[in-house]
Amino acid sequence: MRSSRWGAARHASRTSPCGRSATRRAGRELAAIRLLARGASNDEIAVGLGISIKTVESHLRRLFGRYGVLSRTELAMLAVREGWLGLEP
Repeated sequence: MRSSRWGAARHASRTSPCGRSATRRAGRELAAIRLLARGASNDEIAVGLGISIKTVESHLRRLFGRYGVLSRTELAMLAVREGWLGLEP
């Protein structure tokens, strides 16, 4: 069983989906969001990151739940608004 320290550290940088801010996002997740925002398909994201399509789907499902969005478009727009991509909203 993992120590509770892992769980606490993992959730410490996030706020609720209502706040939608995160001080830290995993590198792979941010890379997936960047590719998604450019219009890449799950297949293209998988190739770009060197991971399986199932892993891409898993990342996206987790991100949708974490940030309370229902679509790829909503996630991309959230990333732009929050400045995760270095673009102006």
